[in-house]
Amino acid sequence: MPSRRERRAHPADGAEPGRRQRLLDHLAATPPDSVIAAADGTEQRIWACRNLAMIAEALRLADPQLLVADGHHRLEAALRFHRSRGDGGLGPASRILAVAVDSSRFPPTLSAIHRTVPDVDIEQAVRTASRFARVRRLPTRFEPPRPGHLVLCGEGQAWEVSQICRSLAESRLRELPRQWHDLDAAIATHVLIPELCAAQSVERPFSYTHALPSPTSQGRLGVVLPRPTLTQIWRCAESGVALPRKSTSFTPKPAPGQISYLFEHERFEHGARREMATSAKEWFVSGQHRRQLRG
Repeated sequence: MPSRRERRAHPADGAEPGRRQRLLDHLAATPPDSVIAAADGTEQRIWACRNLAMIAEALRLADPQLLVADGHHRLEAALRFHRSRGDGGLGPASRILAVAVDSSRFPPTLSAIHRTVPDVDIEQAVRTASRFARVRRLPTRFEPPRPGHLVLCGEGQAWEVSQICRSLAESRLRELPRQWHDLDAAIATHVLIPELCAAQSVERPFSYTHALPSPTSQGRLGVVLPRPTLTQIWRCAESGVALPRKSTSFTPKPAPGQISYLFEHERFEHGARREMATSAKEWFVSGQHRRQLRG
């Protein structure tokens, strides 16, 4: 699922996207083939395009630059399976279902994924953090942190941590990709949390959570992260570097099981593919998401 990016000059920029949008708008003007109310409060509508000429034109106009924002583990598994088949890219293992989002029109929501650390006392954690960072007391009902800032919370307290010592960060991140060095997820996971745990001799692993950690929780230290910027995400992607684990959460996500890719049995002889049946069709699927108002 691609995220919004800063536009770069392109000789045909403007004309091709307009034609692509008109194709999809024409398809979306018809009744959808499927309407599902997803658990996250979105209504997900799907149109199946059976017009081969429209499919070919839509694929021709597709943007070749896509950001795999979710499903990268599935993609890697599919690539490994494809390489193991050795069929020259002609068999069903050479294809995989994906949902591509035109983020200039329907940008997904980007959120952070937070951490919780067991058995860490927040008051001692704040004293430890103050040795290598700027620490500031916050009200327990705090705003989401800005980039470059993290929040420690628990036991009725909340503290902002920023300006972490650069030499400490560089020493802990030196074996990791250079593009990670200004990412708050990497700073939290590889610098702040290890320092706090080492000071209290805590060896139990931390957990990830999409929900905002509660400042009133007992026995678990919450580490609240800001969401990464889209510039940071694209910088890593264009460098061929994956983001640190559990850095982003993109929503809405397609409900599982909505679309199936079916193929008939295929036989390969002397490197040439021979279709055993012609009844199977590949559908170019266009999906749109509409946020529903909760009652």
